[in-house]
Amino acid sequence: MDQHFGQVSDFYIYDYQDQTVCFRERRQVGPYCTADSCDGHGGGQREGAQGHRMQEILKAVADCSGVICLRIGEAPRLQLEERQIQITTTFDQIEKAVAAAAQQLHAARKGA
Repeated sequence: MDQHFGQVSDFYIYDYQDQTVCFRERRQVGPYCTADSCDGHGGGQREGAQGHRMQEILKAVADCSGVICLRIGEAPRLQLEERQIQITTTFDQIEKAVAAAAQQLHAARKGA
């Protein structure tokens, strides 16, 4: 858990079941942000290459219940939330972060 969402080039997909974290697969994507294309809030340019990269990222995580990252800009956060993908920001070991995010998601669903 040491990357900003916009700089991620790989998503590591985990399952959480019966209080067990299990690595499933790695999905490669192009980073949403580059040194000169993001404004620090995830706004950046939404046209051209950056817009295409965001669509690739959304497709890569479409079957996920949540995304865990160090930080995330407002524009990507909104796009994930529109798809009902929970965002968890943390700086923790992956197993602990997945377990905590899964428990938060379960509690939120139970409360809804």
